[in-house]
Amino acid sequence: MISAVDSLHQLFVAATIVEGIDTPSVSLPQLELAGEGENAHPKPAARLWHSILEGLRYCWNDVMLRTCFLYWSAVAFFIMGPIQIALPVLANQLGDSAGTFGILIGCHGAGTLLGMLMSGLLPNRRFGNLGRTILLIDFIVGLLFVPMSLVVATWQGAALLLTIGTLGGYLHVAVYTWIQRQVPAAMLGRTMSIFMFIFMGIGPVSAAITGWVMRSISTSQLFIGSGALLILIVLLALLGSSMRSVVDQPA
Repeated sequence: MISAVDSLHQLFVAATIVEGIDTPSVSLPQLELAGEGENAHPKPAARLWHSILEGLRYCWNDVMLRTCFLYWSAVAFFIMGPIQIALPVLANQLGDSAGTFGILIGCHGAGTLLGMLMSGLLPNRRFGNLGRTILLIDFIVGLLFVPMSLVVATWQGAALLLTIGTLGGYLHVAVYTWIQRQVPAAMLGRTMSIFMFIFMGIGPVSAAITGWVMRSISTSQLFIGSGALLILIVLLALLGSSMRSVVDQPA
């Protein structure tokens, strides 16, 4: 889209120059006005980058947003990779890889939907405040990752992933609601784009690193390590950041 706009712009400038050659008496004013128009109306690419930088600046200057986004980035890096890479390996170890993998992923998805439903039915259920609730749920998820290393039957993994998905789904609705109330309408689109990039952008990087790490460690070790790292991140956020002070904004 941007390249097409640039091409049209170049054709317009060329046509203006040709017209200026045909009419020398008005060529200089025409070119000057064209230059003034370019300065007054930046190219789409320039406006896009300006908008992105403005969104990043806003999120960084807001202490609560900066704290939450850094925390979620760390969680995404250490958790999304194991879920994307280790689960297919676990399904293969349990037997029928395709069917087992479908059951595991399906249970995680069903748990996520159940958690979203629960969050809608119990929107104000908190452990103190939103920040402490997030930390508590992530701590529990970290603990649940450890028994994933001991799974020897499909139903065991399905039960654990159903629980993990339910906890995650409950947080999804709470976090989305908090962001929409925390951020002004003019900055909401850019803020949500950054929030989505945390998971869409960091997830593939985490998966690639996880695949490389699994050349040296077992699936059980990966689940234990990921759970331990998530617990460590939660403790560091609890003791060394303002994450525990995040509160729900009034509607």
